[in-house]
Amino acid sequence: MTLTNAVLVRICKQCMKNRKKGKNPQNRFRGSALQADPLLEKGKVIAMKFEYGKDYPFAACITNLGKYNEGELIGEWVKFPASQKELAATLKRIGIGEKDEFVCPYEEWFITDYDCYIPGLYKVAGEYESIDELNMLAKKLVEMPEDDFFKFSAAIEAGEGGSSLQDLINLAGNLDYFIVYPDIKNEKDLGRYYLEESGIYDLSAIGRLADYIDTERFGRDVSLEEGGTFTNYGYVLSDASNLPVIYDGEDVPEEYRIMGKALEYLKNAEMSFEDDCNMIDGLVNNGPKPGSGRETEEKAAIAPPYEGRMSVREALMKICEGCCLKETRKDISRLSRSKAEPVL
Repeated sequence: MTLTNAVLVRICKQCMKNRKKGKNPQNRFRGSALQADPLLEKGKVIAMKFEYGKDYPFAACITNLGKYNEGELIGEWVKFPASQKELAATLKRIGIGEKDEFVCPYEEWFITDYDCYIPGLYKVAGEYESIDELNMLAKKLVEMPEDDFFKFSAAIEAGEGGSSLQDLINLAGNLDYFIVYPDIKNEKDLGRYYLEESGIYDLSAIGRLADYIDTERFGRDVSLEEGGTFTNYGYVLSDASNLPVIYDGEDVPEEYRIMGKALEYLKNAEMSFEDDCNMIDGLVNNGPKPGSGRETEEKAAIAPPYEGRMSVREALMKICEGCCLKETRKDISRLSRSKAEPVL
């Protein structure tokens, strides 16, 4: 390191200490939280909200686990954030709530694939992620201003995305602790920024000495001291060590919950049509509800008057017609002596 660079880096160290104490001349900090870069606030950076112009951050293919274990792949894509009605309709279509051949309902599902238009999710999302947590993250991203989404994307590329869905949710709620310099792409840009644009140094006092400063080496030293990261979104600084825990992974706030509500909605929707409340199985196909007044009607429809109908004896005799089993025919003939002969 040259003498000039060493002096400037020492000045930068003091500047960084002042900034963390809230004495930053450009007022980029509020307490210990970093503020948005002025370039973003002036609209000089226009970040597309989601990739390929999508109006949703990601989708997940929800698949019936019971059917999968039986050799069938029955799933459907759900765009997030989703409503309880949308999710309930999807669960019904993939067979959740229906019963298998052993009269056991299909109750489990898993995620077979993701379609992501945000960075970072592919790395952390698994097969058994919480639907409510996915909805929580998606809703935060949709409601997020574009400048914050730009910082979110930059922070993930800088390695601050963590290793779980919970980490992404906490990152989305702590973007005040990050700052992005969009026009700074490398060490030379960083050195030039600190020397010429930051307002930290008085170039008139430095005079011609400024012409001999190696801005690239200076920028490298500054980035090492600050712990900043160069990304495709720009130069990222953070106070990530002090991030508060917004979501602890235990209780998803009520406004983001859809899975429990979707299952309840599915049950209530069936009960409004289903006659037999003991057979809530995803299909409107059961008998009349006790006390509904439809039992007599349905019995009449199923069992019309006896006149003209074949008796059990006659039916059996017809089946055994031409049969050489005499003993069987003798047994059937005894039915004729019955006073109250049942009919079909």
